[in-house]
Amino acid sequence: MVDRVIQDNERDMGSVQQRLEECREELVGKERLLGCLQNYMTEKSNEVELLQNKMKRKTNLLSNSSSELQQKERELAEARNSITVCNAECELEEKQLGVVVGKLQVKEKVTCSTQHNLEECAQELETKQKPLGSIQSTVDWLREKVRVKREELDSLQKSLDEQRNKKQAGTTDGALPCERNPDSPLDGPSPSYLTDSEVSTAIRQSSDPARMIIDQMKESIFQTNTKNYNQTVVRNHIVMLEQLMGVSPKVSPEVEEAATSLAIAWRGNLRQAAHGTVDVLAFLLFFAAFGVGSRFEGEDTLKFVEMVAHHERAPELCRSLGLSKWIPAISQQVSGLGLDPSFLNQKIIDHLQELETRVGRKRSCLIATGLIIQTPRYAGATVSGNKWPLLQLGISAEEGQRKKRQKKS
Repeated sequence: MVDRVIQDNERDMGSVQQRLEECREELVGKERLLGCLQNYMTEKSNEVELLQNKMKRKTNLLSNSSSELQQKERELAEARNSITVCNAECELEEKQLGVVVGKLQVKEKVTCSTQHNLEECAQELETKQKPLGSIQSTVDWLREKVRVKREELDSLQKSLDEQRNKKQAGTTDGALPCERNPDSPLDGPSPSYLTDSEVSTAIRQSSDPARMIIDQMKESIFQTNTKNYNQTVVRNHIVMLEQLMGVSPKVSPEVEEAATSLAIAWRGNLRQAAHGTVDVLAFLLFFAAFGVGSRFEGEDTLKFVEMVAHHERAPELCRSLGLSKWIPAISQQVSGLGLDPSFLNQKIIDHLQELETRVGRKRSCLIATGLIIQTPRYAGATVSGNKWPLLQLGISAEEGQRKKRQKKS
């Protein structure tokens, strides 16, 4: 009985040991499985960390994208506002365009009215261009008067040359030799007539002709109010200034200032005392020679020019002094006084040529617009190679005949 129990116990012990072996093997397998699970957990933990890092980057990127989206939304809102403003400006410009169109329509009406006025002016111009016969008779009368005055001027010039030659022959003791010092005085205490060759030689040899002339004139220019005054001094001044104008010297600023001061004093002297045309001519030649005429008023200088309008140098003086715009007025005065014909003829021709240019421009404008047709009959008349206008002569045929009868009476 006991043996059986022992045997049963031994069998139980063997089964227990076998069970322990199985459990031991199962434990080893579980340990290996646990190690694999731990490794797998470690790998998964690493993957989770990687995923978390990616999640953080994605979150940051999403945040940045959200900021950019908000910025784009703001820009879109600004663009919409800009479009609204542009639409308002377009509407305003459309309104302004409507106003401009209205103005253009008004101007078109004004242009039509102007064209109608031009047609009327063209008809009036053609009507005024018809009295060619009366104007031609006036021109012939003027040309005859010019011829007579030219003959009188030639006679006076010859007489003046003869008197000058006689005086030069009678005053040879006081004459100035050509071999003088170029900067020495041209006038002595007892002045005599200077010849053109003497003055010309002195000017050519002088290093500063303008200063030499003004220095000589300072000494004797104010003797016109003294008892020792001699007309020879003034005539010598005229000779010196004419020769100086012939060489056109360079005038330094110092000489120009001195000339301006002397001209102001000289002009006041001429106003205070009564002087002849010779004194005024010398004064104007001084203006032209030293180029100081532009510093004085043209109308003031014109009063002196009118006093010497009969002189042959008058046209050149007017051009040198910048008084060309006053030439028509001087010409009318000279014509009424019956003075120098050469000055009258040339200035009338210049004035008429200027008028012809203005009429030609207006006529060309009318022809270009098709308002009139150019005809040779009214294009202009030619007298002695100069084109005269058919209008605005200022003297009618009846007035010319009336003046001619007054002169005869």
